[in-house]
Amino acid sequence: KVESKINALTEQIVQIPFNNEIATRAELRELSQYPPEKPTDKRVYESILMFARENPGIKMLFLTTDRSDFNLDFVRDELAHHGIEILFSSGDCIRRIREILGI
Repeated sequence: KVESKINALTEQIVQIPFNNEIATRAELRELSQYPPEKPTDKRVYESILMFARENPGIKMLFLTTDRSDFNLDFVRDELAHHGIEILFSSGDCIRRIREILGI
């Protein structure tokens, strides 16, 4: 049973591509001085937001250990608006996945 749940989860994992539009959005975020602070984090963040905009209704979990850039009310609210749950530890992520899968 657990193996079939893991296989089902594996089928749901998506690699989000990076493109020019995301790069432009990250640069605009930089010029506007919106968080996250680090340029690389801005690109990751904009990639996640774009994927969420293109795929409304998909439950998304975002795992990062970078609390300094991502554990901000503005960021958490924007992610939540797009149905993205942010987690800061792999243990919490595994627990959340187990809850979602019912295992």
